[in-house]
Amino acid sequence: MKNKKNILVFGTLALSLALLLSSCGESIQKNDGTDSTSPDQALNFEATFGESLDSLGVYDGLFEGDVKEIEVKCVSGTPNAFKLEDNTLTFTSLSADSVYSISGKLKGNIVVDVGDEYKLDIELCGFSLISNSTNPILINSGDEVSITAKKNYKNYIYDTRARIDETDETLFSGAIHSLCDLEICGKGSLSVVSEQNNGIHTKDDLKVKNLTLTVACADNALKGNDSVSVESGNTTLIAFEGDGIKTSNSDVSSKGNQRGTVSILSGTHTIYAARDGIDASFDVNINGEDTSLTVYTGKYSNYTAKTEDTPEEPQTPEGDFGRGEFGMEGFGTGDFGFEGAPFPREEMTLPEGEIPPSRNDRYKPNKDYGGMARPGGNNSGGRPGGFGGMGDGNTEKSAQSAKGIKAANEVNILAGTVSVKAFDDALHAGDSLALENGNTPTGNVSISGGTLTLFSSDDAVHADGILTVTGGNINILSSYEGLEGTKVVIDGGNISAKSSDDGINSTGTTDAGITVNGGSIYVYAGGDGLDSNSRSSYNGIVFAGGDVVVISTSGGNSPIDSEQGYTYKGGRVLALMPSGAMSSEATHAKNFSSIGTSQNLSLAKDSYLKVECEGEAVAIVKIPTNISGKAIYLGNNTANITTINTTENTLDINGVWWE
Repeated sequence: MKNKKNILVFGTLALSLALLLSSCGESIQKNDGTDSTSPDQALNFEATFGESLDSLGVYDGLFEGDVKEIEVKCVSGTPNAFKLEDNTLTFTSLSADSVYSISGKLKGNIVVDVGDEYKLDIELCGFSLISNSTNPILINSGDEVSITAKKNYKNYIYDTRARIDETDETLFSGAIHSLCDLEICGKGSLSVVSEQNNGIHTKDDLKVKNLTLTVACADNALKGNDSVSVESGNTTLIAFEGDGIKTSNSDVSSKGNQRGTVSILSGTHTIYAARDGIDASFDVNINGEDTSLTVYTGKYSNYTAKTEDTPEEPQTPEGDFGRGEFGMEGFGTGDFGFEGAPFPREEMTLPEGEIPPSRNDRYKPNKDYGGMARPGGNNSGGRPGGFGGMGDGNTEKSAQSAKGIKAANEVNILAGTVSVKAFDDALHAGDSLALENGNTPTGNVSISGGTLTLFSSDDAVHADGILTVTGGNINILSSYEGLEGTKVVIDGGNISAKSSDDGINSTGTTDAGITVNGGSIYVYAGGDGLDSNSRSSYNGIVFAGGDVVVISTSGGNSPIDSEQGYTYKGGRVLALMPSGAMSSEATHAKNFSSIGTSQNLSLAKDSYLKVECEGEAVAIVKIPTNISGKAIYLGNNTANITTINTTENTLDINGVWWE
């Protein structure tokens, strides 16, 4: 760690008094020359692996000494609506919507208390603020308050207080803390470091747009009790012990607005969170074709602090996972994993094609793990235990939730690029928390567009309610279960799921559990491929369209598993299983002989399986591992299933071609 940038040591620094005039009235630049010989607390946020905070530039605004070298200008509106006393800059008594600019350095704090009638915009024009006794910026009142990072300026806010007692209602947790609606915006940059508390927190609505924003904090990086809306910009959010983005209310406002939603609408955003990347008390909505959201949680975040409930041997990836390529191509290969195998084990390496471990055969962890734990810290900041729901597959996770994107009601992904590497579920919608609006949460997940790349030590997509896919591209590189919901409905999209247990699982016991109406689906599972727990006769799984390849590598499971049989109405389905698998489950459909065919085959890894109907090839699949067992095709009862050694057809990323 670089001492000059990462440790605040305050010595004697005397600067002369100066007085500057602005267009709206008087502004001040002042220093009282007070000496300080006691060192402040160290900003000790160096990550033990991955890119350090220092290299991210968040410490570039540090300075030494008790400094009051600031320039405050009234750009428009009410003149002289501020004062600087005892290192506190206070804005009060607005008579009109006003804009003020601030530049320079201040060892102290800013208080905004302008009433509820007028708006205030504070423009940061090359400003550094350090506070070790109270919130660096506290906004008590304002009709609307904006903090704007002006173009071509870098700005820094440092909160070096000890951890506050959150039961003390006179104390506020955020480095920037607002009791009214707050907007963080501009075309410049802002870095916020909160050593032991929250980053940016508002009691009401929080909006972020346009600027380059970096928040490194102990608890929650962005928290809006009522809502958080990230409309654009470039953000890096780092939470050493808490959540990346969080809301807490789920009631309806007096104006009829539902509270608790997190919206990501545009821009490029990266979240490193010890707990949940996004934790919404109501919905999570992700939209915008140019949206890019990348989330790392738990032990997959380079910055997670080791706390009392962290397992002794946490698992971490080899290679530069914290800053490497994270996308559809390459994420499952090289430093990040391997081709062909659903789930890595020993030191994140596994021979290509080997079946994934079961839930009790987890991969060997690496002890080289950690971030900086807060001195004497407990584990506040995330919702303990998540939302409950169906059984979890990750037996190593702590009591704290470490999900990628989590909502108490619904998760809706409409567009954008979403990449998640989570130690818990990658996407999760719960139905067990009572909503303050009086309604029962749906627990639904809806994916209608976008490109999703998901890596999870538990479920990749988990809905306590209905999981619906109507479009988009979903690439599940590793999971315990790929897609799970009370019901799963697939109407479209492209899905690739690798899992150590079930690829697609429905937990409901009535009606259709899994319905496939369209889309392209590839499942490579260590358990059942498609598994429905519905006890409705021949209705557990309904194939009505789409193209499906499902491979189960476990002799005790089945690629198609339903309690009381399944129904075929349309589409093309190719299922592979080894000898000893539950082949009777895979053929348990009404009049199977009229809609499907099965054949015993010995399939060598890297060979190709070809399905022909009426002399024409309709499907070719590259075999990911040696399988001596059975192949089943639904869609033509006279289909011919054979093996070939080569093919000239262009296969997709899963090694599949459909005619």
